[in-house]
Amino acid sequence: MKPSIGIDIVDLHTEEPALHPRYYERVLTKFERSQAKSVQELWRYWAAKEAAFKTLSAISPGLIFSPSSFEFDVKQSLVRSNGIEVAIRINANSNYVVAVAANSPEILNSSRLQFWVGELADQDPSVAVRELACRNLAPLLGVGSESISFEGGKGGALRLVVEGVGVEHLVSFSHHGRFVACLVCL
Repeated sequence: MKPSIGIDIVDLHTEEPALHPRYYERVLTKFERSQAKSVQELWRYWAAKEAAFKTLSAISPGLIFSPSSFEFDVKQSLVRSNGIEVAIRINANSNYVVAVAANSPEILNSSRLQFWVGELADQDPSVAVRELACRNLAPLLGVGSESISFEGGKGGALRLVVEGVGVEHLVSFSHHGRFVACLVCL
């Protein structure tokens, strides 16, 4: 299986409508409902599932996201779906939850895997996340940020383009509320 990564971020302070009790049933498996005791824990499960979905949909573009068909095993740091396991790492603070995923633990634990979080400043989130990625990737790649762009996305894998040439580095973006996040494997 080709390597793949995914990221999801949840702004814990975004004002969202109150969650209907059936929301938990649609999003969480029965086992997860027995484990998630707070709204913040719910968002950890959600972010893990979203990141895993992005990881798998980069390999299988026609994949449909059905949250309850993904199960997050917190103790093993894995999301399972249809017999496939995706390694997960959760980073959280009082403002956001970030889930980073890879289809192999070796990628997830590699020093080549890096992510960055930024705050929106009255920008379009798609523009802001690309700027965040370019600003952080440029020094690592030894080029100016204007030499970096991205192709694809919206249900397919993102492709990093450096000086007009597509490269094989893995990339994933996310945004929610006030935050954007970029994940890259160099």
